[in-house]
Amino acid sequence: MAVIFGLGIIIAHPPSLPPSLPRYGFVTTAAVTVSMAVIYGLGIIIAQAQGGALPLILAFVAYALFRTFLFTYFFAYLADALGFRFFGVLAGVSFLFAGCAGLLQSPLMEFGAGDCHLTPKPVPGCDSGNWSTINYYQVACLASLYVIPLMDMWAARKADAVKVGGGGGGREGGRGRGRIEG
Repeated sequence: MAVIFGLGIIIAHPPSLPPSLPRYGFVTTAAVTVSMAVIYGLGIIIAQAQGGALPLILAFVAYALFRTFLFTYFFAYLADALGFRFFGVLAGVSFLFAGCAGLLQSPLMEFGAGDCHLTPKPVPGCDSGNWSTINYYQVACLASLYVIPLMDMWAARKADAVKVGGGGGGREGGRGRGRIEG
């Protein structure tokens, strides 16, 4: 019951920023966000392999947090990295790419679909589809996103190494990528 109540609060009133973003910066928040995505994918794989409700509940919680963190992280990062001059255009282009990637859902559904779900009880010889393959590929793609916080960390270290005097991280406005300052 407490889990359901907690999930309701997260879904009904998502935080405006991931809790780690203002305190720890973009690198940590990216790592936490990608970790939530990987936990979600692994929860689905474990639920497929072993069954049970607990992996699905954990996957759902991780997915809810991942989606909440991703949305706010993406737009905060976009504004911080590229500024507000072309923010609307860049946000539109990113939505265009996301929409084009979403067009892959139908072919993936066709590839993954089986016929075991059409009967109330499993029938010997039914095809359970290729969902395991899709889920393994999804986790691999999500895990590859760990490159983003690594690249960002290297860029922040490089900016700190070249900064001269007491200014910021070598970027306009004196802000480095490692932290958001209020």
